[in-house]
Amino acid sequence: MDEDNPSSRAAELVHELLSIAPANDDNESTTLKDDLHTRGYQRQLCEELLDILTAEQRAQHDGSPTSRDKDLNVNSLPSASAGESFIRTRISEYNNTNRTPNAHCHDANIREALGGLSSSTTSQLASVLTTLLTHRVNVEYLLPGTQDAAANSEALAVADDANDGSSAKSAMTISSLGMTAARLYVELIGRKGAWGAGMVDVGGISAISALVRRWCVECRGREPAGKSCMASKKGVPVKKRTKASKGTRRSVRISSTVTYMKDDDSQDGSIHDLNATFFAEDDSLEQSDNLTEHALIIGGLHLARGLGSVPLQMEYKNWSSEALESYLDAVCTALGTTSALLAGCKNTGEVAALCRLVLSSLERALCITVLPSKACGDLSGVLPDYVVVAPMSKRSRSKRDTKSPKEEIAIKTRLKESAIYVLRGFLPIISLKMELPNGQTGKVAAYETVTSLLVKIISCVSEDIQLNANNQPGKLIRVSNGCADSQTPKRVHRKSISFAYTPAPGTNKSTSHDLTPMDMLQPPSLKKSITPHRTRSAANTSFNECPTVHPMLSLIMGMLHKLFTSKGLERADARARVTNIGITCLTHFPSVERAKLLNFIGSMCHSKVSSHRLLAIEIIGEVLCTGWYWVDFCKMKNGMITPNIGLDKSSNREESSPKLLAALHGRLTDKSPTVRMRAAISLGEVIRKASAGREEKKNFVNIVENTPQQKDSTTLDACVEEICKIGTSLVDSLRRRASTDDKATVRKASIVAWLEMLSLAHQERNENCVVSGLDISTLCALCNDSSVATRKAAAEALTNLVQANYNFEKYTAQASALEMAWAHTVLPLVRDVELTCVTKSLECFTSLIIEPIIEIETRAEDLLEKSNSRHLVAWRILSKISLGSQEAGGSRNGTVSLQTALQKLFVNAGKDCKLLAKNLLKAVYQAGSLSLGLDRRHTDSIISNHLGSTFQPIRAGAWCLLDALTSCLVSGNNTKQSVANVSLGQAVRASSIDFSFLALSLNKFRAFINSDDVPHEKRASLVISSRDCFRVIAKMASFVPIDDAEGCFSDILHDFKSYRVPIDLTPAAVSALVALCKRLCDESGKDVFRDSEEWITNLLFHCERAMESSFALFARRCGSREEEEKLTRILFLVGELTMVGFSSEDTLGMGSTQNLATEREPLRGLIIHPSAQLLQSVKLMLPNFMPMSGSSEEVLVPTPSSIRAHAFITLGKLCLRNETLAKECLNILARELHQNAPSDPAVQTNALMVMGDLCVRYTNLVDKYLPFMAACLQAGEEKCPDVGSNSRLSITLNGKAGGYSLIKKNAILLLSSLILQDYIKWRGLFVFRFLAAVADEDDEVSCLARTAIRGPLLEKQPNLLSSCFVESVFVFNSCKAHPIYATAASNGGAGYVEIDIERGLLEGRERYHKRHEVYQMMLNNMSDEQKLKVTTDIVKRILGGALETSGDLGIVCRLAPQARAKISGSRVESATYVLRDSFAILSSPHIKVGRRASEETEPDDEFVEGNDAKADQRNFNKERLLSKISRKHLMEIVIPILSNLKSVLEASRSPLLKDLMQYLGYIFRSFKQEVAEHLANDPTLLQELEYDTRQFEKKQRESILNAEIVPDA
Repeated sequence: MDEDNPSSRAAELVHELLSIAPANDDNESTTLKDDLHTRGYQRQLCEELLDILTAEQRAQHDGSPTSRDKDLNVNSLPSASAGESFIRTRISEYNNTNRTPNAHCHDANIREALGGLSSSTTSQLASVLTTLLTHRVNVEYLLPGTQDAAANSEALAVADDANDGSSAKSAMTISSLGMTAARLYVELIGRKGAWGAGMVDVGGISAISALVRRWCVECRGREPAGKSCMASKKGVPVKKRTKASKGTRRSVRISSTVTYMKDDDSQDGSIHDLNATFFAEDDSLEQSDNLTEHALIIGGLHLARGLGSVPLQMEYKNWSSEALESYLDAVCTALGTTSALLAGCKNTGEVAALCRLVLSSLERALCITVLPSKACGDLSGVLPDYVVVAPMSKRSRSKRDTKSPKEEIAIKTRLKESAIYVLRGFLPIISLKMELPNGQTGKVAAYETVTSLLVKIISCVSEDIQLNANNQPGKLIRVSNGCADSQTPKRVHRKSISFAYTPAPGTNKSTSHDLTPMDMLQPPSLKKSITPHRTRSAANTSFNECPTVHPMLSLIMGMLHKLFTSKGLERADARARVTNIGITCLTHFPSVERAKLLNFIGSMCHSKVSSHRLLAIEIIGEVLCTGWYWVDFCKMKNGMITPNIGLDKSSNREESSPKLLAALHGRLTDKSPTVRMRAAISLGEVIRKASAGREEKKNFVNIVENTPQQKDSTTLDACVEEICKIGTSLVDSLRRRASTDDKATVRKASIVAWLEMLSLAHQERNENCVVSGLDISTLCALCNDSSVATRKAAAEALTNLVQANYNFEKYTAQASALEMAWAHTVLPLVRDVELTCVTKSLECFTSLIIEPIIEIETRAEDLLEKSNSRHLVAWRILSKISLGSQEAGGSRNGTVSLQTALQKLFVNAGKDCKLLAKNLLKAVYQAGSLSLGLDRRHTDSIISNHLGSTFQPIRAGAWCLLDALTSCLVSGNNTKQSVANVSLGQAVRASSIDFSFLALSLNKFRAFINSDDVPHEKRASLVISSRDCFRVIAKMASFVPIDDAEGCFSDILHDFKSYRVPIDLTPAAVSALVALCKRLCDESGKDVFRDSEEWITNLLFHCERAMESSFALFARRCGSREEEEKLTRILFLVGELTMVGFSSEDTLGMGSTQNLATEREPLRGLIIHPSAQLLQSVKLMLPNFMPMSGSSEEVLVPTPSSIRAHAFITLGKLCLRNETLAKECLNILARELHQNAPSDPAVQTNALMVMGDLCVRYTNLVDKYLPFMAACLQAGEEKCPDVGSNSRLSITLNGKAGGYSLIKKNAILLLSSLILQDYIKWRGLFVFRFLAAVADEDDEVSCLARTAIRGPLLEKQPNLLSSCFVESVFVFNSCKAHPIYATAASNGGAGYVEIDIERGLLEGRERYHKRHEVYQMMLNNMSDEQKLKVTTDIVKRILGGALETSGDLGIVCRLAPQARAKISGSRVESATYVLRDSFAILSSPHIKVGRRASEETEPDDEFVEGNDAKADQRNFNKERLLSKISRKHLMEIVIPILSNLKSVLEASRSPLLKDLMQYLGYIFRSFKQEVAEHLANDPTLLQELEYDTRQFEKKQRESILNAEIVPDA
């Protein structure tokens, strides 16, 4: 090279390059060797020419002012409008000798650099370079040596990303010549004067764009991965294929690959030789077209860096639209590829450094392209640091600022076109649809780069708008250049989304030849076009008119519209990405553009596409959590800015509440479950942040950095105010979603949002939105939800609501209801089958109960400071658990759940369990002593209030917790699974408690109970606490001092002999006596069996004497209420004393023995035989009337019901210990259960419970009495009238109805338990009695029967309902003459007592609805297969049986109306209603098979993924198949039977013909085409069906038109 005159050498190289004719690949006469030599020579010429042009850049690479990538003077670029001609010979531009030192190195004219070549020569050079840069490696060289078509396809195919996120390699087709020519061409068009010299060729730039795209493809799988500039793998032989002679191919083996590079420490990082040299085995021909992997990446990066320098020249503004489009496409592709490559590199290394330089250059080029020069020059930090703005003289600045309107329009049009092309290139990168290196990591990196650049552009424009607004304060409206609405960059017309109208693709074809590319763009959906002519008067627009949108921001908004409505938004990661860029752009948008885009997002909530609605909800949720939205909203309310675009001008500002908040509220009722769930989640997040901000007295986290902070939570106040405005309706909607939605995810999200709203209203003291009884009851029901997540959310919600009352001074009814709800719904979750529910319940239990109790203060004055302190709330909840144990089932759900919670708490505590037990014992001791006034350290005034309302919950809660704690520790000490190595003895010794307080406490309780001064309303609580005290003594008797034990034993025994112990305390007191007796015997060395038998026998003797005296008083009519209560106490005490030593596991017939005694049951095996006189006394109290005392003239004295009820209980306990006595008394119990027995419901209930216990103990004895027990399911139906109302409540005016309801409920529970434990079987008509209970007059009985049948009973026997459905139709109608009824009644086999029904259960016209209520319940709990079987049985066995000449069904069908009156009406009526019920059942929608599939509807939620989606699809396909089978069954079996039956009924003119025609019409309306085909041979019937169908449709239309609208009162 001539170093003194490089331009001359460049001219020579150009001429030499032009003189070489391009090699023709199609010329068969050209040999491979000639072609390779020609290509190699061309490449050498291009490389040398490129070195000459970049010599100055390499020399000044260390940062000199003339470096090509440094010091851009943006404002110095002269403006040239699109309509002006370019003057190539301006001396002021090309020959200016007064340039600043920061002038760019490319200021040298291209002609000077090329030695003054003419324009024709440079134009020819452009054509030659265009041809060279399109050169690619011959495809045949890339194919493997075999003739395998699959291998060829694999070698050339562009594979997608691998499953592991890595990229798959594609064939390397870019040649070294093409890459070098491309770099040379880009270097030339970046020189000044290139456009005028004819170098800017559309074909060449398009070829550059194609080369860059191919470079992006070939980089995939060849990423540097953080390595330095190193060669590719060496020594790996690669099989290639070369073109041999004419029409043949030879296998060529490449022996080695050698790569020549410069030193790694070179400053410019360029590569000396980008080619790899291949040596073939056959002819050793040099192949110089192929690039190495590293050379491919480095060459592409240098090419991309050169692309970034092109816009620095002023001629760039004169490029054509086609050239500009191709160039920006190449730049955007290079930007994404470089970002993806950088993501796989380390922070250090040559490739990483080069990637960062390329990114800076490309970002600078794009900013210059789409932004006006003053926007680029005024904003520092938006463009890269290397963009240096040179000072401008006043004269040049004035020339630049003064432009004609034509120039302004041309510049804006140019910027719009550039922005369209840039955004078009950004769109696939943002949507992650462009395949880039490094797989998903590269895509995300490119997405982040483009997003950052987009934010910079928006910031530039926004600051420019703000600057213009500050310079012109009188003008509020911005002027738009004919495009006020957002426009979407796209190549073709996009399809309209479903919720708005978009012009058809062919609408503008006729006028497109006169429009610019910007005008040809159609606005996206949901955008209304503003007429361009109106912008002429935009500057004079009034304040209240709708402001226009900035053109550049309008384009960006259009791109966002396209992103928001694109495909693939069903995936959560795609929605998160789109939401992120949407929120980022909204943050930096000005108010007008922000309002416009928000209006579009709000309209998306009404789209028919569920993914669009879901995305809109997610964006709205994020927007409402930002500060700038509420800043704009406050300004709009105050009139500082115009209202949201799209609002009606007639709407008042006061009424225009945030539409986005209303949109979230409205989407709670969306069709899609995912949209409903997301709406609830977003609402909960908005309310939570508002509540947290209000509590902390600070604003939301403001993500808008350039928005000034408002005064003292202004935006927060606006947010809270608007939420509270809709608080009542929002709570109602969320509660409805939480309680009725069929999706568990929606229920859970609604509970969370509902709780946040209630908490905010509680915090704001909003009286219109307080926690109501409906809220509490709904949360209680949700704690028993089928979904685990819903149960956990409801438990946490109730816990938080209880804790929210800590700050209230007064104890309200609402707080009491919440505590009761928590005690009975959240605590039982510790016994849940799901481990996560157990963990959540334990967390709530620890935070609400355990932690406050352990932290309790030891001073009594602290307990009275605040009524809602943490420990008082804990004691109150424990007291409610104790009080709830008296209710039905309360003991199991309350006390047992408390014990389970403590056990699991000790297990989770691990080594700290002993410390936990010690602290709990000390806390309970302190609370119990203080509540009873046993602590002498406190003042008398406080001790005198120990019966007050404050100490009552502390006392009840303390003894309840102590009872559960001792039970937990005792059970853990005596079972195999010990609770974390802690026992009751260890805990007692660690706590150092004086257990004499147990005796003192017992004396206090005895004094309270025996005192007449205690108010009646407090006596129940004292009795419960006394019961807990007895239980604690029974378990801790071994720790009571011996003197106190003797005193307690004698006191309890004295109370029993005086019959002062209430019935509720008797079992616990007897257990305490046994434990104290053992304590005394252990101390004295006596035999506990003998000692216990002695005092029990003595006590039974006293009971016998007292019973005789009391009974004599009642027989003489002298018995009082006190005597009746005394006698019931005696009876109950006798039963409890008899049960001492009883265990259900003991063997029958075994006498009293001590071998079964254990530490926990010291008297197990002890049997006390009462005297015959005592047994006779108990039996005398069983009849309804007492035996006469003497004269037969005396009137019989009725036995009080309470005495009879306790007598049956006592008799049952005696029978459990004596099998002989049980045999004698079974007839007495069965007689009491008979339906005609004049007995009280309470007595019958006790007799039923005794029969149930005896059935477990003596199964063979009680089995024959099962019909009497089954008859209790319909107890009292002959004794009390039917309640003729729609609401069947247990609480009725008839007292007997409520009593018999108790019998039926106990019968359902007892019989279900016996069936599940296999003590009894379904025999005879037993199952139909159970089914009839579903239609009971009492709603509680009906609900309990439904729950039992479709719950455990159906789970135990899945075919229970389907196997007895046809029989139920005959049984409920009492059609006893039919064989099906006889078969059902004899079910169970021989040798068993049949359970029959003397009177019809649900027969007759008046009970028609009750029967169908049972049918509906049975059908709703069947599978589709079972429904299909039931349909077949009804058609064949009932309708087919009606065609027979014999039997009641056949007779009824052939019976004439005149003869019907002569025959007994019972059999005819029963058979008639059997047929009518059958037709009604077959016409019912509940028996329809595959209802969802028959409607041809797909699964509801399109966002379901994974196994749930597969399961839904399988179920859908199964329903569709069963629907087709059912349809075939109707056509082939049902229709022929109905046709024959119709002929029979028509002949006899039977009234059943109406029911048959209604069923046929139902089938015809459902399957019109199929029925018409099958009835082609019966045209008369087909015409009748068509006529009936028309009449039916006519009546339907008339009923709708004539519907009377009743106005609201």
